[in-house]
Amino acid sequence: MKNLICLFLLVSGSVALWAQTDSLEMEIQKKQLEIMKQELDMKKQELDMKVEEHKSDKEERLERKQEMRENKKIKQEQKAEIDGLMESNTIISMNPLSLFVGGFELGIEKRVNKKEGLRFSGSYFYNEEVWYYNTGRELQGGKLNLQYRFYLKNNKPGLFGLYVGPEASVKTIQFDQTVTFVKDTITDPFWGYDTYIYSRKDTTMKATAASLGIVCGVQGLLFRRLTYDFHFGANVLLPLSSYDSQDVSLPFVNPYGRGSHPRFSFTIGVPF
Repeated sequence: MKNLICLFLLVSGSVALWAQTDSLEMEIQKKQLEIMKQELDMKKQELDMKVEEHKSDKEERLERKQEMRENKKIKQEQKAEIDGLMESNTIISMNPLSLFVGGFELGIEKRVNKKEGLRFSGSYFYNEEVWYYNTGRELQGGKLNLQYRFYLKNNKPGLFGLYVGPEASVKTIQFDQTVTFVKDTITDPFWGYDTYIYSRKDTTMKATAASLGIVCGVQGLLFRRLTYDFHFGANVLLPLSSYDSQDVSLPFVNPYGRGSHPRFSFTIGVPF
């Protein structure tokens, strides 16, 4: 009987231990399933994020492609416009520097060959008071200039790039001036010094001259719809009337002395 009781207790303890072990394994499996579920949820979220990123990247790529196509179209239109301007046959220009001295200079250049142009310009000056001519008054003047240009760069079409060529000019100037001169001299009989008596008279200064020379420069596009033209050169000036060059000549700016002189000019134009 005692043995039976011991056997019963042993079996009961084993059953209880087995039941407890099974419950622990089920709990562990439950926890593992929960962890797997969490991992699957995280992977699903990552996948959803990748899908959204892919959609966003695709939309951005489409937007970039559309923007690139629009920019390419704009650049092609701009290039076509610039090419059209570069092929211009006529350029009308003016010298802005002449406005600062009371003048106006206008020029026109026509293409006569693939890379050759003929340019004609005329200017007129008027100023009531001219300090740079020793208080001259009522200054009037004008100039006509003719240039034949050979453009040197074949990679630029039309009337653009570096150029060189001959030029011819004729110009005239006239202004009134009050001249002071010594009218008489009185010598002091005691001290022996001289006293000068001055007098003034109004006179008109006139001069007309022609020049021949060579010019070189560069012409290009400025702000797409305008052109710039800077040229310099040298010419030989010949008087066409009788005058004293020191009365009317301004070195570098408006020379009238017989001989060779440097010159430069800057103009802004519009191509057609």
